[in-house]
Order: sequence, then structure tokens, then C-alpha cells
Amino acid sequence: MGVAPLPIARDEFARMFHKCVPPVGWMKSIGVANSGGPDSTCLLFLIHRYLSDKRHALNHPERVVSFTVDHDLQSTSAAMADHAAKFARSLGLQHVTFRIPWSQPPFPPKPVDGQSFEYLARTARYDSLFQAMNETDVKVIGLGHHADDQIETALMRLSWGSTAEGAGGMRPCRRWGMGMGIEGQGMQYGFEGMDRWIVRPLLDVGKERILATCDENRLEYVIDPTNFQPSATLRNAIRHIISRSANDREPQPSQQSWSPEILKRLRMLERTANSLNDLTISLRSPLDELRSGVRALTLNVLDTEDKVDSILRRYSRPTLPGTFLMSSRGLEHVHDSTTRRALILRILRYVSFHPWGSMRAHAKRRKAAIGQIVDTLWRPMDAWSILRPFTAGGGVLWTPVVLKARVACF
Repeated sequence: MGVAPLPIARDEFARMFHKCVPPVGWMKSIGVANSGGPDSTCLLFLIHRYLSDKRHALNHPERVVSFTVDHDLQSTSAAMADHAAKFARSLGLQHVTFRIPWSQPPFPPKPVDGQSFEYLARTARYDSLFQAMNETDVKVIGLGHHADDQIETALMRLSWGSTAEGAGGMRPCRRWGMGMGIEGQGMQYGFEGMDRWIVRPLLDVGKERILATCDENRLEYVIDPTNFQPSATLRNAIRHIISRSANDREPQPSQQSWSPEILKRLRMLERTANSLNDLTISLRSPLDELRSGVRALTLNVLDTEDKVDSILRRYSRPTLPGTFLMSSRGLEHVHDSTTRRALILRILRYVSFHPWGSMRAHAKRRKAAIGQIVDTLWRPMDAWSILRPFTAGGGVLWTPVVLKARVACF
């Protein structure tokens, strides 16, 4: 008989919350995306309990606002939204329910039966949350993603052929960003998006501990039945396979009713996962093995980002607004191909005229484009005399210059 999972303790959550502090520090208010499910119910309760302790009054949010998005995509959506609102109010918290106004810009027409709705629903949910944050003067929002969501996210990225760097999972804290900037596909958040933050305190804990926390504190939650329909979305299919693999007594699900697109992505996932160096990840892997594998991917990404931070601090030079200037000597010290790509992506994101954080600002992460930039910048120094300005995506022009001190820069 296995050991019962432990609920999340007060001091433990304090450490989780501390790991999520935005670079600008906590602001006076924090929102929580509250679907009424166990993950968001648990997070809302834990944040409320933590901030209600007077020991945490200094330099922490003073107000918690609960946000619920009613998709109106199933018959139970209104009841789920009502449950979420009642729970938030039972804690004495301000609550806002945002019903998606389908077909009213920037929202697309409501998905019809048989239409793939995963991307549309996700985009509409984030657009709704952003509007609700603006209306309530909230600049930080907490999401209830946990360690098992990390696995699903990493595997989904692998199903699209992502590299190990791209499959690193979600971050505890990230800037909201300016939006995708694709006409007709969601909002463009503009400069306001650069002043908004997403935090995910529960990324290090598994689903079983979230459920244990809800049980320990008698928190009532609702279950979204669509989460358990593997034929509905790729994420559901991945979740279904993982849950069966975690319990050897459960037979693997039949895939006859799954769409050709889902089956195609699952095959791509396995091929991409098999190509990872020094790491074994598979849909058939035990849950603990998947968690440790995805954690290793994420830690590798964070380590690379720290290296890029150090390089930029040491070798960037003052320059005009909207441009970036870096000493070529700094490039000589970057030998690792992963760090080189991460450095290029960071510069593209900063300089590109496309919305910050969008795929277009990253040259759509095309391997050929990033590879062209890397090969050009890290060519032998004696070849720099014939180097000419060039572009390889993202709307960024790379130009060699020589400063008065005769130091070559880009």
C-alpha cells in the first residue's frame, strides 16, 4: 500500500510563492484564474491563507481578486462559473466572472461541434483574463498549473518537433507579453502586456498533493468532464495515456475515435522524444520518470538563460533606443551551441519590431534562420573583414560596426 500524499503546508507554500516574485516585486493586488476545478481552487485558497497571515503583510499583495472565464462551450459552464464565484466569496474575496462574447472582436466565432476548439478556447481565455485584469487594476495573475501540467506541456511541444530547449516547460514567473500580433487571432496586448505578469506557484507539486490539500481543508471543487475526453484535444489524449501508464492495471485506451491530427502529433512526439540526448522521455514512462525528465529539461533551460544573462551584462554596449550593441569579443567566449541559440533568440526578441514574445519576433524559431545567424556571427574572426549586413528573420538587421576603440561589434 502506497504512502498517502501530503497536503501542501503553510511554510512550503511560502517558499513556492517566494519563487514567483516578479522582477519588479509584488504589487498591491494579485489575481487568480479560478475555474472552480481542484487546481485553481487549491491555489486561490493557499494564496488567500498565505496573505491573510500578518507576518506576510510587508512587500506582498494586499488584495486578491478571483477571475472566472465562462466559455459557454458546454452545458455545465455556467454552473461551474457560479460555483467558482461562490467559493471566492466564501473566502471574502472580490470575484469577477467574464463570459466570452463570441464573435465580438477580438473574439472569434464560437466553435461548433466537431471543430477543433483547444487553441481558440485558450486564446479566448487569456484575452478574457487580460481584459478582467485591466478592469480591476490587477497586474499579476496566478495560474494553478502544477508538475503534471508541466509534463503535458513539454510533451505537447515535443509533438510539434520542439528542441530540448523549447520543451523546457513553464516558468514560475513570466511577463505576459505583447500578444501574438496575428490579425484575427486574439488580442494584441501592446505595452500594457509588458507591465503584466503570470505566476505559477504550484509547478513543483503533483496533482495528488493538490487533491490532498483540497481534502485536508474541505475545499469543494468541480470537475470539467471535457478534461477526460481523450478524443477532444491533444492535451487530453496525452493526459489519458499518461494516466493509464501510471497504473499498470489500467488497459491502454483505444485510439480508434481519435482524430488523424492527434495521432499524427503523438507519433511526432515519440520521434522527437527519442532524439533527445542523455534523457529518456516517453508517453509510456512512469509518472515519476516523466516528472524528473521534464524537471531536468526545465533546469537546463534556466541554466542556459542564466548564462545568457551573464554574457549580456558583460559584453553589451550602450547604444540607441530600439537597437542592441554587443562586443564581438563576447561571442568568442560562447562555445556551446545551445547558449548561442538562446543568445540569438534573446536579441531577436528585444530588437524585433514584431510584438514582444511573439513567434514572429523570434523568427518563428525556424532552425534554418537561427542557424544562419549563428553560423554568420561565429565565423572565424579573420573573415569578419568581408562580413556585410544581413537579415534572417524577425525583421532584425545584423550589422557589423567598428567603434573608435577599434573593437568590432554587432
